[in-house]
Amino acid sequence: MLRFEISPDRVSRSHPGGVPDVVSLRLTVTNTGALPVPFDRLVFGLVPGDGPAELTDEEHVGAIVAAAQPGWYVRGDDAGGFSAVPRVPGFHLAAGASVGFDLHDVAVNGATGTATIAIGAPGAHAATVTVVKENGRPHIEFFEGLPTEIELGDECVLRWRTTGASHCTLVTPDGTLPVERTGSARVQPTTTYTYRLIAEGDGPPDTRPFEVVVAGMRIDDFRAGPDRVALGDRTTLRWLISGAASATVEPGGPVNRQHGTLTVPVHEDTDFTLTATRPGLIPVVASAPVTVVPVDLRDLTADPPVIPPGESTTLHWDAAWSTGYRLAWPGGAVDLDREATSYPLRPAATTTYTLTAAGLRPRSRELTVAVGAALTRLGLSTDPARPGAVLLHWQVRCGEARLGTGTTAEPPLAPVPAEDSRWLTLGPRPTYVRMLAGDRETRLILAGATAPGGPRFGSFDLTAPAGLTTPRTSATVRWSAEGGTVSGTVRDGDRSEPLSGGTGDRPAFIGARVAHRTLWAGNLMVEGGGAYAALDWEVL
Repeated sequence: MLRFEISPDRVSRSHPGGVPDVVSLRLTVTNTGALPVPFDRLVFGLVPGDGPAELTDEEHVGAIVAAAQPGWYVRGDDAGGFSAVPRVPGFHLAAGASVGFDLHDVAVNGATGTATIAIGAPGAHAATVTVVKENGRPHIEFFEGLPTEIELGDECVLRWRTTGASHCTLVTPDGTLPVERTGSARVQPTTTYTYRLIAEGDGPPDTRPFEVVVAGMRIDDFRAGPDRVALGDRTTLRWLISGAASATVEPGGPVNRQHGTLTVPVHEDTDFTLTATRPGLIPVVASAPVTVVPVDLRDLTADPPVIPPGESTTLHWDAAWSTGYRLAWPGGAVDLDREATSYPLRPAATTTYTLTAAGLRPRSRELTVAVGAALTRLGLSTDPARPGAVLLHWQVRCGEARLGTGTTAEPPLAPVPAEDSRWLTLGPRPTYVRMLAGDRETRLILAGATAPGGPRFGSFDLTAPAGLTTPRTSATVRWSAEGGTVSGTVRDGDRSEPLSGGTGDRPAFIGARVAHRTLWAGNLMVEGGGAYAALDWEVL
């Protein structure tokens, strides 16, 4: 004996004028006898219509989808009729066993009453099951949204389905809006908000909340690059913000509230600030400092520093944080861009050049290029094996050299090689040395002990790349001494600086010519054991 059941057997009718209520039904066939029952076919059908005795109407009957449990085929005719057969021929439904068949997407019509589903099966009388359509209580089957958390400006999609409702409303930040009984909506709240879906009908309303979280406001990144610039250079500000309604950069002005770049010039140390705002929240602030770096002019050289008349040289410099350069000389000047690191020249005579690096706290350096003969080195050394003698050495560039040595203040001059050395024997009287390069003269006076083991100079050197007799250029005094205490002075015009120590390496700057003849001068003495060794130099 077969028993036929339908579940659910009570559903809510659809309310006219809206999307119909859709339900799923399960038809269950059970063998209530003590023996297996041959069961190789089942037919059932719904007669479509709008009346109390019909479950669905003609418009929606073709949308019903039938399904069966594993082991059965089921198909419909799109007019409410369905047929199910087992996959294995000769199927018997065991005593106490059941088999189920599902009907999905059944749109209930709008009439109240009892709807009938007719059933036929082999070996069984025609049967029916009934489904009562009633004024059901409004029910929200689901109300959900994705994503559940959004950034400001993004969207969340709400979805819902209801049954038994005559109409539905959605409570939003902008007010209560009518919506379909089954449907969806895109929402874009500016703050975290709980939406409410209200289903209303014949019974008490059903309400379901859903919260959409809007992420809090934050500045994820704010930086300046580069953050160290030369005066007036540009830096690029970059930012990334979440959850802001507006954003401002100062100095600068309003900017994109989410992300962006802004390139601005910088004329002083500046602490750029980014402020993100949103109604109801405390503003969020980030900063990006940019430093304007002072000019650093580290070096200025000429290659070569001494040239023959009519030849050329090239100035080279090393600088940082400059916005440009001005190279000036008596009677002329040239402006150079910031990328320049050298400049070719062909001076007609010895010339002093001034390079000024522009920017924050501009810096200048001077360099003289010598044209014609220049004495670039004059010095001496001693050998313990040759007491009472010194080895004089010299170097003259781009011209002839003339040397005079003796015990009188004006020893006669004679031509010598431009670069050479010569041993001088010292006596009880001072020894005078005159070196002439071109028309410029440098003098040394040597005096003091000549006995073995006494105080002595191991070495002494005057060097200048552009020439010892070239005004406004750099020079160096180097010495080593032993056998006593060293003292001395280097003089350049009105400036005077003491010298001391057993060894020394002292830079000097040859200024403008003073006292009508002397460029720079100095003296050194080493004293010990009642004896001494001394030397004086004068560059004319």
